[in-house]
Amino acid sequence: MSTTIAPRLPALFGVRRIALYVAASLLLHALLLRAFDHGLRFGAAEPVYAPAPVEATIVEAAVAVPRVRVAPARRAPRAIRKAPSIDPIPPAPAADTAPSAQAPESTATPSANASPGDAVSGEATTAGEASQTAPTPSTAIASGEAAAPTSTTDAAAETTTNAVPDTTADQRLHIDHWPPNGTLTFKALALQGKTPYYGTGELHWQIADGRYRIEQTMGLDLLITTLRLQSSTSEGSVQSDGLAPDRYTEQRRSRATVATNFNREPDKQTITFSASSKAFPLAAGAQDRASVLFQLAGLVRSATDPARIDAYEVQLAGTRGVETWSFALVGEEELALGPGPARALHFVRLPRPESYESRVEIWYAAAFEGYPVRIRYTERNGDVIDLTLDAFRVGAGS
Repeated sequence: MSTTIAPRLPALFGVRRIALYVAASLLLHALLLRAFDHGLRFGAAEPVYAPAPVEATIVEAAVAVPRVRVAPARRAPRAIRKAPSIDPIPPAPAADTAPSAQAPESTATPSANASPGDAVSGEATTAGEASQTAPTPSTAIASGEAAAPTSTTDAAAETTTNAVPDTTADQRLHIDHWPPNGTLTFKALALQGKTPYYGTGELHWQIADGRYRIEQTMGLDLLITTLRLQSSTSEGSVQSDGLAPDRYTEQRRSRATVATNFNREPDKQTITFSASSKAFPLAAGAQDRASVLFQLAGLVRSATDPARIDAYEVQLAGTRGVETWSFALVGEEELALGPGPARALHFVRLPRPESYESRVEIWYAAAFEGYPVRIRYTERNGDVIDLTLDAFRVGAGS
């Protein structure tokens, strides 16, 4: 019997042990599940999760905001649509008329597009615009009419120009008194910015047998010598109405000589240039940049009352084009000159507004045979070349 019962006892104890393990495991899982369930309930009651209902409130507010924004958004376009109905643009037609009033000004400016150094060097770089208007003023003077001033600064002389047109024309058309042959020596002062440069200039004038010749030279004084910077010549015939240039030449240092030709044949009547292929109509009384000095001198000497020569307008040729120069008599002044003090008539060629033209001033002294005794060029940028008479010699061999 003992042999059969002994093996069953371990098996019985094994079954019980397994049952105990299973029961303990079930109990432990039950406790864990209960604890986990309590934890969820505690968390749900925690105020940390209270924002959940607030989220719903925010959503409602967000829905309300678009309603508030929609109304202003619709009003804004209405305000913008009303603005055009106010029509603040009617002044625009007035602005359109203003440019049309300025149109002559803009067309006048290109006609004066000479380079800033043009009047000083004796070269006109103006192109076709000047040629279209240049013959008209010369013709007006020859016929005894006074042309309108070409700059606002000429306004002061406008009334006198209109008052004495015939006198000016008569004096110009009957020039029979010329300065005698002579050589003028000038002291030259050039101001470039604030830097002064000193030099000398000479002007030779010869007239005989119905012909004239002018020679100009200008140089810069160096330590032991004078450097010639520019020379020019003008020659032609002497008519009852003044000088009639045939040819003008100019030569600058290190540059070739250029020439201006006045073709006076009846079938030509043009001004041509060696430095340009352009040709311009030749107006009555046309001058070059050298002859104009003595043309005006003859006008002064021939006038019974030089103080009445209020204006003089002339077609003037350079080396590449032509311009219209208008001179006005601004008064009589006392000058300190090399040969001594003298009273001199002061003529001014005023540049046109908005142009690059130079201001040219010439003084003529009756005490010195009516020669030009001072010549001054002022550029738009303020640079100046001032020539003042230092000495002169009169005579055929001077």
